[in-house]
Amino acid sequence: MELRDIFKILSYGVSKKGYPIWADQVMSKGDGYLMTSNLSVYVRVKCDELQFKGSMDFYPLYQMINRFDDLRFTLRGSEEEPKMVVESESGKFKGHILVAEIPDIPIPNIPPDGINVDILSDYLELCSPFLGRDMGDYTGYINFMNGSAYVGDATRLLKIPDCVSKDVDGALYGGFIPLLSYGDELTFYKDGNVWMVKFRDVDGIAVVSAQPHTPIPKGAETLFNQIGDNIPICSISDLKKAVRDVGIALYKETVKSIDLENSNNVLRVKAESGLLGEMVAEIDSLCNIEFSTCVNMERLMSIPDGFTFCYHQRIEDVLVFRKDDVTCLVAPIRRV
Repeated sequence: MELRDIFKILSYGVSKKGYPIWADQVMSKGDGYLMTSNLSVYVRVKCDELQFKGSMDFYPLYQMINRFDDLRFTLRGSEEEPKMVVESESGKFKGHILVAEIPDIPIPNIPPDGINVDILSDYLELCSPFLGRDMGDYTGYINFMNGSAYVGDATRLLKIPDCVSKDVDGALYGGFIPLLSYGDELTFYKDGNVWMVKFRDVDGIAVVSAQPHTPIPKGAETLFNQIGDNIPICSISDLKKAVRDVGIALYKETVKSIDLENSNNVLRVKAESGLLGEMVAEIDSLCNIEFSTCVNMERLMSIPDGFTFCYHQRIEDVLVFRKDDVTCLVAPIRRV
């Protein structure tokens, strides 16, 4: 694996927030492995190309590695003030980064026995559009409970049923998902209360602590249980195309609401603004039941392609989208 790919993996364990003090550092014990840790995610990767003992500023080093293809690293300076000299083979670039003492960072304890989670790519990628980006926010986690996965917030909920062992119980930080593309399996260690991915093309691991359930699962399960049979209406890709067409009317609107009206196997998608008036697009509908509802444009556009918009008896209370056995619920906008 190339050095820039190794640093891309390491980048998921760093942070610019300034806490802890080593969160923006790449570290090594001099054993041939590089480490990053921001107290949320810990990454450890074997690297033969960059050898040192101590810690260096991650971000300037990462920028150099991404800019140049022919870098050479040489450890120089005194024992008290070592520095890593970085220069290109062509001689067109030269710089250096100070090497500090390695801080005493917490190293995750990995128990001997774990539970493999076989939902690495397809299912977890489905969760990404529904995740918040802040680890301090409960919307930034995938919740596992009773063998199912839940993710979302007060306006959108996704449920993936029967996707893991019922022994997998806790929340996975959504920022950990990109690391899964570098591994073959995700493992949950119930005793250590951690998740770990072992990398496929390089000797290394990434670890993140499992968290208690956020408020989502129990309330979400009640809501999902109230959704009975549903009738397909149209694909989300067709619906999003129509929304893009009529959404032109809303480009200056703060609240971007879309009206959906279905009758006689036609779904009318409508947007209206004081500046541009009303715009309407029609889609062939598989459902002939009359209904109308209103939904936020951004919520609708965030649903991944592959889902089907469905009718159910409580459509004015919640919109249902299905993809095989995966269900997504979206809260409508209440008409005043």
